[in-house]
Order: sequence, then C-alpha cells, then structure tokens
Amino acid sequence: MTIGSTTVATGYLPTLTGSGTPATDSALGVAVSTDLTANRDKDLTLDFGDWRPAPDVDIEKLDAAGHDADAAAKALELGAVPGATGLVFVVKNTGTEPLVDVAISDTVLAGGTVTGLRCTFPGGSTGVSWLGPLAVGASFTCSGQLSGMLPGTVHHDRAAVSGTGAESRIAVKDADDYFAKVTVAPAVDIEKLDAAGHDADQVAQAVDLSGSKAATGLVFVVRNTGTEPLVDVTVTDTVVSNGSVTGLSCTFPDGSSGRTWTGPFAVGTSFRCTATLAGVVPSATPHEDIASVTGHGQYTATTVTDKDGYFATVTATPGISVVKGDEAGNAADTREDAVRLPDGRTGLVITVRNTGNQPLVNVSVTDRVWRGGVVDSLSCDFSAFGGPATGTTWAGPLPAGGPSRAPPLSTTLPPVTGTRTPQRSPVKERSPTPWSPTATRTSPCGPPPRAPLPRTGAQFDGALPRAALLVGGGLGLVVAASRRRFRAGR
Repeated sequence: MTIGSTTVATGYLPTLTGSGTPATDSALGVAVSTDLTANRDKDLTLDFGDWRPAPDVDIEKLDAAGHDADAAAKALELGAVPGATGLVFVVKNTGTEPLVDVAISDTVLAGGTVTGLRCTFPGGSTGVSWLGPLAVGASFTCSGQLSGMLPGTVHHDRAAVSGTGAESRIAVKDADDYFAKVTVAPAVDIEKLDAAGHDADQVAQAVDLSGSKAATGLVFVVRNTGTEPLVDVTVTDTVVSNGSVTGLSCTFPDGSSGRTWTGPFAVGTSFRCTATLAGVVPSATPHEDIASVTGHGQYTATTVTDKDGYFATVTATPGISVVKGDEAGNAADTREDAVRLPDGRTGLVITVRNTGNQPLVNVSVTDRVWRGGVVDSLSCDFSAFGGPATGTTWAGPLPAGGPSRAPPLSTTLPPVTGTRTPQRSPVKERSPTPWSPTATRTSPCGPPPRAPLPRTGAQFDGALPRAALLVGGGLGLVVAASRRRFRAGR
C-alpha cells in the first residue's frame, strides 16, 4: 500500500517515520504486509499519517546590560562619546520542524559600527552560519560589539536569522532591531588646593600663611566630567591680588608635561598640576588667584571651561633688628666684653634689618653717648632700597627682610627705628655700644680726630663708655649705658 504527496491534503506531508514506537510508528509513504490472505485479515502495524509542517525561527537582540531597545523610542543612552556597548543575540527554533542551513547577520542602518559577530552553535562549532539541524525548541547565542557612536547620531542596526525546514524545505527568517544614542555633554572640572589640602575658594575660607613665610605649594586636579573626549586643553592661573604664582606645570595622562595639551583627554580621566604661591604680604586685600582650564569637544568642537579660586592672608607682624660692632668684629655689648683701644679710637659698624613681614617707613638712626668719648660722622646708606646714600633718616619704605648697613661710625652706632605700613605701629630694636676703657673715640671715615682735653685739675685716665641705638620717629628707643671712672689729677 502506498501513500504519496498526491494522496494527502495540500500543505500536508506524510508523517515522519521514526516518530513513534514500532506499534505506532508511521510508514514513510509505503507499507507492505504479506500475511493478509483471508477476508477480515488485518495488520495493525501498518500506520499512515500526514502533518502540516510549520518551521519558524526567532532572533532577539539585546545589549550587554540586557536592554531590548528594539524601537527608536527605546533608544539606549550610551553615555560617553564615542558610544560603545556589547551586543547579545539569542536565536531559537520556535517552529515544529528542525532547521538546517541556519545563517545570522547584522546590518548597521545608521550611526556606529557592529563588529566581531560570532555565534556558538549547539554542536560547539562557531561562526555566523551552520548546517544544522537546529532541533525544535533549541537555541544558541551570538555576540558582537557596537562602537563609534558619535554625538547627534542615533544608532540603528538590524540583526537577522534565516533557516530551512529540514523536511519541508520551507525557508524561514526573522529580524530584530536595536537603537542607541549619545547625548552631547562635554564638561571639565578643576579643583585647586594648597599643599596642606585647604580648598579656600572663598574669602571666608582664606588660609593664614603667616607661619609659612607667606608661601605654599598649590595643587590643581583637572577631570573630564563630560561625555566627550576633550582636545586642546589649557590650564592657567591668574593672580588677582597680593602675591605671585609661579612654576605652574601639569603632568598629562600621556606622560607629557606643561600647561597645554593636544589630548585627547578621555572621559572620566584626570591629571594634576602644581605651582608655588609666594610673596603674600599683610594687607586689607587678601591674596586671590583663579585657576582655569579650557578644552574643546573632540567631535563637537564645543568649548568648555571651569575655574576655581584660592584665597590666603598674612597677619601683620612688624619687626626690626640692629647688630652693632667695631671694625674688628667685636660686639662688645656687655661690660665684660669691653675692648681695649690703645689709640682711643675705633670705627663702628651696624646692620639694620626689617625682620617683620611689612615694609617700614620713617626710618631714623641716632646715637647717644652716655659717658666718655665722642660719636660723630654717623651716616647710613639706604641707596640699595631707593633711598639716599648718606644720612640718618629716610622716609622708606624699607622692605621686609632687607638689611641697611651704615658705614663705620666713631665709638657707637645709633639706634634704628621704623614704622610699619599702613597701620603705622611703631617698632624698635637696640644694640648696646661696644664697651671700651678708652678716653676718646673718633670715626676713621669722618672728620679729623678731635684734640684731647687739656689737663686741668683732673685727668680722665680711663673710661668704660656705653652707647645706644635710639629708634626714632616715635618708634622706640634702644639704649646702652657705659660708665667712666674718674681719677683725681695732679
């Protein structure tokens, strides 16, 4: 007995053999029985059937995070530029017939590229095509990489699968779309701190540098906080008031250094810069400087910038000092250190220094002899600071830390005084006159020595003079005294 394609309904096929038990297995179009010789004989092992083949296949495409995004309205925001993500494809036989000649593809319709498409089939082989068969209900996965998404472009790609029914030879296929986008948002940030970690980006947060010689190191941290790489990055620092910032240099991600960099400055990365702040002086106006960074979007050319300020102050602490000695280098500022002067004379030298952190004005140098000898030709040289080369007074200003040296003086060097600006609070310092058991002192650089006193009823045989430095202009007085012994004359 034979059943063929012409004896079954249109669209049906003979039931497949091997699809049941020997008792229920269908014959493949032809069945033969040899023992049917009498009426009513039967052979129940002979089966014929037909079925309607329904081959089908399905492909689903997701990104690495599991987003379907199969419509433009579901376009996934990829964040950073250029946008990229992994892709996952799942292929399944959803029909009623095994499939053969299975093939997978992915076509980019707009924006970006898809590369590295690769499938792992049920038998363990890999590629983008497979002879099969893919059993009913079975599935396999593929993967790929979406990259190169530029701002302003919506990515659209279409994954597709095709196959053929193993028996029916009916071709089947399916497709699934995927959409993604990148929103343009280039941005940059700069944060500026001092070496101790103070932010101080507001006047109320100004750091007092009084104990640090009015100087500190500065650290800048620059970060790409946008969604697009930056190019042509420039870092600057501008002093608004009081002090100076020097030595600004950055170390960029590629290892180069300087203040400008071509880039690209990748999204989420950062680099550091350093500089030195110095020269901050006491003032009603604090130090202020502003650090800035500027860059441009690598793809959009959009300019982005950011700024961060730093404030610092220095508390006014005026001060002055005077150091005095003779030409031989003897300080002799106590009775016990008295210097013997065989010829009764010596030149004296003083050094005056502004030891505070403010310039001083109204500087005055004087000397007073308490007993014994004469001090004359007192003169100071202020020319190194823009003042006169001679004299004992100067309007100033004497810079902070700057010395003023007077030429050799006779006997003692006068006191030095000054006034700080702008508060005009007086300051003073003193240095005692060198002691000497001589009768008369004169200056080797001044007028000729004066004639000794005539001998009358008494003789001045020896003396222990004491001199003083007087800080004038209402700023203070430095005094040293000396005693002179008198002995009856002839």
